[in-house]
Amino acid sequence: MKKVISTVTLASLAACAAYAQEAVKVQDQEYSWEPTVALKVGYENQYIFRGLPLTDEAYQTQGKATWNTSVGDFQVNFFNSNPINSGDRYPTEFDYGLGYATNITDSLFVIAGYTYYTNKNTDFPVTRANEVYVGLGFQWEGLVLKATYFYDWNREQNVYEGDASYTLALSQLGLEKFKLEVGASVGYVDTQNVWADQVPASVDISNTYSYLAGRANIIYTIGENTDLSVGVRYAANNDHDNDRAAQWYASDSQNLWWGASVGINF
Repeated sequence: MKKVISTVTLASLAACAAYAQEAVKVQDQEYSWEPTVALKVGYENQYIFRGLPLTDEAYQTQGKATWNTSVGDFQVNFFNSNPINSGDRYPTEFDYGLGYATNITDSLFVIAGYTYYTNKNTDFPVTRANEVYVGLGFQWEGLVLKATYFYDWNREQNVYEGDASYTLALSQLGLEKFKLEVGASVGYVDTQNVWADQVPASVDISNTYSYLAGRANIIYTIGENTDLSVGVRYAANNDHDNDRAAQWYASDSQNLWWGASVGINF
């Protein structure tokens, strides 16, 4: 289903849309218990999480509130995906999360958090999941590197993911209000029970696969607190067993799609 580092849907109920999960980004600001709030509304012509397509085109909304304190940054966040092609195959998703991040050094940081995933308006047998995560990151100038471990106890699922991103201001090209953000991620998913604890044990199915994803966004600053982002994304996986749930998932092991969003910070 974003996000002092940014965090990370039900993809077997599993998504590589960078939206479903956002780690928290360590903020350079004075300590304060007054939160900073960010909202983003966007459109994706595919919704893909951790390499697996979940739905076709969808409107997506996400928000987060971050408290910067002397012991680290605390965050609460939410994510919503509404498929344009409604129906039982394409669920409406609501996710809710808690995050924490703190610096070890000027460049190294650690993150930890929890995400509760829910799917509505669907006949898919798994409609919720609980996931915790912990990670280590490095940031320098516009470069951010992260290695994160996720555990979903409903599906007994382990996810190992590495992510790299770089943001470049385009002012040297005379484009004062533009930035370029590029990123890539690679991950491995090991699931002991695809159908989670919501389906009788007699139909337990285990599954493992790897995925990779890439993204490139042009970000335009509309105003002091408002940005417009347009970009392309790519994802691929080697989950050859995905066809057994094809009645709920979009197909294809490789996907190229685009998305756009408007973000506001308070």
